[in-house]
Parts: sequence; C-alpha cells; structure tokens
Amino acid sequence: MDVRSHANVRSESASCSVPLRRMAVKPPASGGSLTREQFLLSEIRKVASLREQGVSDSNIIDLAKTQNIFQYPTLRVVENIAKVCLRRLNMLEQPQLQAMLAEGAGNPERAAQINLYAMARTYRLMRDFLEVEIATRFLVQDYRFGPAEMNSYFGSLVVRNREAASWSDSTIGKLKQILRKSLCETGLLDDPAGGTLQVIRLDEAVRQAIAANDDYELLPAFSDTSSTL
Repeated sequence: MDVRSHANVRSESASCSVPLRRMAVKPPASGGSLTREQFLLSEIRKVASLREQGVSDSNIIDLAKTQNIFQYPTLRVVENIAKVCLRRLNMLEQPQLQAMLAEGAGNPERAAQINLYAMARTYRLMRDFLEVEIATRFLVQDYRFGPAEMNSYFGSLVVRNREAASWSDSTIGKLKQILRKSLCETGLLDDPAGGTLQVIRLDEAVRQAIAANDDYELLPAFSDTSSTL
C-alpha cells in the first residue's frame, strides 16, 4: 500500500477516534496521568496476586504503605500506585484476566499483553494511540514506527483533542516515552527509541477476553488482523 493510501486509512480512523468507535466502556483517565503511572507490570502483577488470594482492596493499599510491597526506595507514591493497579484490574471486567496477570501465573508475555489491554481500557490516550496509530499500521502492513511517526501521531492528536492541545512539550515528551516503552514491554516494538513494529502472537485467552468485552477494534493493535472489524 502506498503512502497516500496509508494516510487515507489513518485519517479515516483518526476522524472517528474522539469519541472512540464502538467502545464498550469509555476509559476514565486522561492521557496526561500516564506521565505519573507508567507501565507498572510488576506492580499490577503483585496487586493481582493479592486479590487472587482474597485480600481486600483496602488491605492491599494498606500493605503498599506499611510493607512497601512494591519495594520502592520511597513510600511517597506507593498508595497511588496501588490504586492505579486496582483501577486497571477493575477495568478488565473479565475475572480470568486478573488470574492470568497474577504473580506466579507464568507466561510473562501474556501478562504484558493483559496489562497493555488494561491500560487501553483505563486511559483515553492509550486507547486512541493503539486504535488510531498502531492498529492501522498493522492493518496496512506499514511497520515503521520511529520518532517521525510518533511526532505525526501527536501532531494529529492535538488537532483532534482539546485536552491534548493544552499539554506542554515536556508532558508530550514523557508520553511519547511511555507509549514507546509500553509497546516494547509487550514485544510490539523492537526499540524503545523507535524503530519497527513487531508481529506477536496474541494469547488466545486474552484474545477471547478482548472479544468478550466487545473491544474488537483493539485486536489489530496486538498484531491480530485475522478478524473482520
């Protein structure tokens, strides 16, 4: 597919992204909060494990503060991180995903996929980024994703989204880093500095859970382009 065709597909996808199309639930958190909350894979696996053991949410928060379960050098942010992880788990809506995400459940690649999916259901920016930019690139088999492509995405975003237009250059820079790192952690990008998108094997149980939530439009962002959207 030539560049003009790719641009047309991307433009059509972008024009529908605010509000995002056929979304089962609207992500509650803005994109800007990602600058504080990051990917947090080890943290959310710890929280999921405690939940699977029957520990209440309030006790998980208390454990984060009193026992430093995340082993952070300072306790200043641990309560918020625990709450962030709990919110992401709540947004999954499929109990089996929490079980598969828990520490000791094995398969770290699957855990990373679940965490990225949880982020897409929690943060409006992540959902938009995955649907508008990454899914489109997999659908048209244009796997380039370097700094120029990231800059192009944010250039279109600030035109479409009033909140994004108010972000400082520093905030946008941090968000770019987090989005790239999230792709790398899931195996979807070969270099955190930006390079080439990678086709991965989406875990079948994760795929079924995404479909059960009617989030079909996220599947191509995980390089699963076999479904008709």
